[in-house]
Amino acid sequence: YFRIGREMKKMHLSTLLMNLFPSKKEIIFGISEENVKGGVFIQHGNSTIIHAQKIGYNFSVYQNVTIGDNGKGVPVIGNNVTIYTGAVVVGPIHIGDNAIIGANATIVKDVPANSTIIPSQNRIIRLNGKKLNNTLL
Repeated sequence: YFRIGREMKKMHLSTLLMNLFPSKKEIIFGISEENVKGGVFIQHGNSTIIHAQKIGYNFSVYQNVTIGDNGKGVPVIGNNVTIYTGAVVVGPIHIGDNAIIGANATIVKDVPANSTIIPSQNRIIRLNGKKLNNTLL
């Protein structure tokens, strides 16, 4: 929808687009298409808000996720990032490549590459393939 819509507007065919592809009001996508790399996967986009500075390749996001502004800026999301149901990612932070953010986590600080974050006090449980003990984010 995102990329097709822009091309249809250029060709002044937006009315046709709206009839063929009705808008999805459950997803708010506040980022220009040139800052979104390929492979975006939105699973059940209900109540999902995506407002980021940049999104890397192979980004996956699940329902009820908020990615956005905290009044100071918006996140930059790296390649191969997955954000699970109910997570909140806000502020001028960087989500590193290959990061996984667990369901219902609230992220307000940078997330290192190759890490898995769970919402229990936002602990890093895995970094570069190695398990960690009690490393707070």
